[in-house]
Amino acid sequence: MRNLKLLILSLLTAASLFVNCAGNSKIIVSPNFKKQVLINAALALVIEDAVPEVVYQGNHQRALGRGDVEKLAQNYFKKRLIIDLSKEVDVSGAFLPSAKHRYLAVKEAVTYDHKTVTIEIPAAGTNFQFDSTKADLVLILSKIRIGTQTADYYENRVKHGINTTGQHLIYTANFVLWDNRTNQYICYGRVKSLVPVRREEAVIAEWEELSQQFVRTIFEPTGFLKKKK
Repeated sequence: MRNLKLLILSLLTAASLFVNCAGNSKIIVSPNFKKQVLINAALALVIEDAVPEVVYQGNHQRALGRGDVEKLAQNYFKKRLIIDLSKEVDVSGAFLPSAKHRYLAVKEAVTYDHKTVTIEIPAAGTNFQFDSTKADLVLILSKIRIGTQTADYYENRVKHGINTTGQHLIYTANFVLWDNRTNQYICYGRVKSLVPVRREEAVIAEWEELSQQFVRTIFEPTGFLKKKK
């Protein structure tokens, strides 16, 4: 019986690693994209959603503090992304513009996670102008979801007597990575990041892992990620 439990645990752990790595993201890279060396490049993070969606189950205080979970999660999402974009991507820094930006857009359908989403890509030739800082790259996010998700295979772990919270932290979003030097898109798609909540309550290290994974998933196809030392 003990050996059977160990076998089930091993198989479920392997499945967990596969799902976490795969993430069900869909990224389309421009056929015209050619990597150029980024020298002192700045990246602007443009969030199109006025209020990103938050769906969170469980206690959030240990990681995010006391208060309204929606506001806390939205603020954390933005602040931590700026940190991770600066840390993980080969740019001199990242910033979050305060003003909204209007631009002509082309709509593209992307099949993602067994459904189709529509992503708005700036029209070719669009150049983003910001008040205080010139941006070489612009990362546009929309249709954002932040929070938790229960996975079926974690429910199976509970049925077999294996202790687990049954929860993942999750980020999902439509994105467009825009080259503000050549005025065309680099890549676009729908990105999904999952990190298991390993104890009864999520901790800040798991939120940090989620944000880092989200950034690296978007930038992996571009060659713009910093090399690990």
